This record gives sequence, structure tokens and C-alpha cells, in this order.
Amino acid sequence: MAAISKNSIKAVIGLGNPGKQYEDTRHNIGFKVVDHFLSTLKGEIKIYEKFSGLYCFKNIGGEKIHFLKPLTYMNLSGIAVKKLVASELLKPQEIIVIHDDMDFELGTVRLKIAGGSAGHNGIESVIESIQSNDFIRLRVGIGRTQNDMKEHVLDKFNQDELDILKEAVKLSIDAIRLTLARDIHASMNIINAIKINNNKTGVQN
Repeated sequence: MAAISKNSIKAVIGLGNPGKQYEDTRHNIGFKVVDHFLSTLKGEIKIYEKFSGLYCFKNIGGEKIHFLKPLTYMNLSGIAVKKLVASELLKPQEIIVIHDDMDFELGTVRLKIAGGSAGHNGIESVIESIQSNDFIRLRVGIGRTQNDMKEHVLDKFNQDELDILKEAVKLSIDAIRLTLARDIHASMNIINAIKINNNKTGVQN
């Protein structure tokens, strides 16, 4: 695994599926986090269709940071990521990929360095396309179900989940800010220790 230095993140990538029918589904939480993060930034942001996705960039802390939402559908996310990485000469450890994760309950947000795909087709596509698993992941929990898994990830969040989702998105935004400003290990120690109370909305240390 390649070393990741302080302030090394140069690209933020949110995974999801394009199209109105997929908006607000569990599988699209990566898109949602990127959208909400960009909405917190000052100044005009121009979004382009580029790298087989919706792309923009912003100067943050004196660094040009790239943002990408692949439009290739989840299972082919790596096509878009590879185009961005190749064009901007990015190293795998300079990108953070945001995705839904069934291994964590809704409200859990975790930073992770490298590793396998854990069965996530979007992450598997990225690994295969850039021939590396050394990128950072921001894993946003959506929980599991006893019903069909494909239906679960493509379902929209229900009304009871929306308050928890809102807190999870806020925490995800904090995680991105930290990874852009601090050493990734320090960021992990902070974010991975935070728990969102699923019974009553709120953040617990």
C-alpha cells in the first residue's frame, strides 16, 4: 500500500446511478454527499459533462480539487474514474471515493484506506479500471435487509430514515473537509469514532 501524505487528496468522487428514477435511492448516497458538499462552498461552480461524468473543480486551501459523479451507472464507475485519473495524472492514493455500504447501519460513516471491494460493484469497477486499490473510501452505511439486496439498494430512503440520513450526510461532509485539510490517519481517528444515534437523531462521541 502506497504511503498517503498530509493534504494529499486531489479528487472527490461520489458513486451512484444517473437518472431521475435513481435520485434519493440508497445506492446514490455518493452522489448526494458530493452535491451537498459542493453546496457548502462559496463562489460559482461550473459543472461540465466530462470524463463520462458530471465534473467540476474548485480551489480549496490553495489546491485544485476535482469532483466527479460518474454517469456510467454504478457497475461501470471505474470507466469515469480512470479517465479523470489519467487526464489529471492523479495517483490512486490522491482520490477519495464515496459509496453506500450495506455492512454498516444507516448513520455510520467510516473512512478507509485501500482494501478490497467487499462485494460493492462500483468499487470493484474502480479497482479493476485503475489497477489499484490504494484509494481512500468514504463508506456511508445503508444497512442490510432480509429482502432482495438489489431492491434494497435501489429503494429510496423511507420517511423514518430521513433524519438519520441528514446527519450521515453532514458527517460525510465533515469527513471530506478533514481529509482535504489533514493527515488521513488523523481524519480516520476522528470520523471513525463518531456514532449517530439511530433512535433519536443526534451525534454521539
